[in-house]
Amino acid sequence: MFSRMSHSLFGQPPKNKLSLEHLKHLHNVLKENKVITRDNEMRVVEALKTIAEIVIWGDRNEPVIFDYFAENNMFAFFHDYLCQDHGAFVSTQAMQTINILFENIRNETSLWYLLSQNYINTLITHEFDSSNEELLGYFISFLKSLSIRLNLHTIHFFCNENVRDFPLYSEAIKFFNHREAMVRIAVRTVTLNIFKVNEANTVVNLCERVDTYFNNVLWVLGNQCVEVDRILRSELTSEHRSRLADLMAFVADEFSYLQDVLSMAVPEISQRLLYAVVEKFLVPLLAYSLRSTSRSSKRTHLGMEVALHMITLMMTSFHDKRICRAISALLLTGDPNIVEEADAVDSGSAVLSQDRALQSLSPHTTSASSSRPSTPGQNLTPTAAPTLQATPTTEAASGSPAPQVSAEADPLTQAPSTPAATSEAAAAAAA
Repeated sequence: MFSRMSHSLFGQPPKNKLSLEHLKHLHNVLKENKVITRDNEMRVVEALKTIAEIVIWGDRNEPVIFDYFAENNMFAFFHDYLCQDHGAFVSTQAMQTINILFENIRNETSLWYLLSQNYINTLITHEFDSSNEELLGYFISFLKSLSIRLNLHTIHFFCNENVRDFPLYSEAIKFFNHREAMVRIAVRTVTLNIFKVNEANTVVNLCERVDTYFNNVLWVLGNQCVEVDRILRSELTSEHRSRLADLMAFVADEFSYLQDVLSMAVPEISQRLLYAVVEKFLVPLLAYSLRSTSRSSKRTHLGMEVALHMITLMMTSFHDKRICRAISALLLTGDPNIVEEADAVDSGSAVLSQDRALQSLSPHTTSASSSRPSTPGQNLTPTAAPTLQATPTTEAASGSPAPQVSAEADPLTQAPSTPAATSEAAAAAAA
């Protein structure tokens, strides 16, 4: 009965589903159903599904179809449906339709039309119910599809020059520590695709934000290492063995991802990552754990075997000579610039010289301060001994640095403060 009523209200749809006439019919359906209700949501969902099929077919076979889609600004309906508070049913389909279009449009002119609309950054920054796994999946896939389309000609569509922000990056990394592995992998792919473009203005904007992101990644990585150590110190049950395998896979994936970032060969990004790896992971956790005097310390540390295993894994995962040189200096020479001063954190009487610690990262640097990245709004010379980033924070548009932690605080046991999108996974990592 509903089908007969719909046909009487909006006319009989053309027999040829993939045709301009059918697209015009569906356009009328959307115009008559701008506001979603329980009575019309099913019809709108079906219309959105069919529109995606017609537009993609037209993009490859009949250009006049996409011309009609563009001239009548039908893309605006998808944006409007997402912004309406009517539940997840229509929102999920609208996001899926948008994602399908960006995944499958091949014509460059058609793609430029979709990107040139003022809706892209609005869609990226739209606040939706991230607890809806289906909707979140389509959203993350949408971000990934956009990142694949990035190049020197399209990247300017994603910049928000008013606040010097790059929403595609800042929204994606909110889910860097999501409990679902596929979401984490997609986030890594998005960041790598952005770094790979290496467009000058974009790099400038990113440099104001990557420091906090790298610190947070390494904070989570450090907590995973601590959990590995905790499991190995306890009685190994079948459940513990399964969890241990998952943790080691996570650590290996993170090391591989960080090496992929270095492989992008973007100097401004690479230098910040190198600095973070040494100052937020290698020195305060691994180097500190290798000191025999740290056994009596109340500060979080790893067992000798676990620390050496993590260092071995780093040596096999990282191919960057600067990282390998820093690890080699730690193992072979017991470089006091890295090890001894880090160990003095217990008494609070020594301050790690970041200039000297970073000398091992650059063989051509006569003064480490010349190679040290500048963190906006933050003095890089610490007033206390180094610790891991104590409170992981998600990048916001302001790109403000993460809060500092006192020397007395244990860097791995403080409760993280994260947004709803990552709080569950981060809390599990800190448990």
